[in-house]
Amino acid sequence: MTSRVNCMVLGLALALALAGCASDRGETAPDPQTAPTTSGSAAETQTATESPTEVSTTAAVDPATGPRLAVRGLSVNAPAGWRATRPYAVMASAVPPGATETIASVYRFPNSGLFTVDELGDSYRSQSRAKFKLKRLEDVELDGQTSFHVAGKANPGEYFETFGSIVNDDHLLIFFEFHDGEDKATRDEIIASVLATVDYREVKQ
Repeated sequence: MTSRVNCMVLGLALALALAGCASDRGETAPDPQTAPTTSGSAAETQTATESPTEVSTTAAVDPATGPRLAVRGLSVNAPAGWRATRPYAVMASAVPPGATETIASVYRFPNSGLFTVDELGDSYRSQSRAKFKLKRLEDVELDGQTSFHVAGKANPGEYFETFGSIVNDDHLLIFFEFHDGEDKATRDEIIASVLATVDYREVKQ
């Protein structure tokens, strides 16, 4: 349980860092200290071994039917059988049965006019928790909103996949962490089923 809480706290800290790293539009979006120090060739070699989820808004997939995860402005369903953890005003998460670290989360944080979707996507490529540089994939459309898509092997035994949009000047994030040896097919199925339930309508807390 402690490790799962740490995952959620660290994910929230990342969202807070992104929102607080600039005081006006003229400052750079990402914190330079969050950039990985791994050499480009080594990082690219590591991430090249991973195949990020190919998201298609038209692919046939059964929507997830598990617990509803909601923050103001965004809701998704976790897969059936997953258990929701304690929700917060800016974060909601769920974990699969028997997993030790794997987690799916949604986040909300005020954007305050600071960043564009493109700038946020670039920032998430170099997360402070990631030893290896993640891959920025093509933007996708989720429930009518443009979302950045970042994915890849973050650390040994850790695979991250992140989708983020700006709606009503809120930074809304769907974040997946896989730590339990899930293969690509399993990851793809989980992510696709959750994304099929994305709803950006106003969610009251």
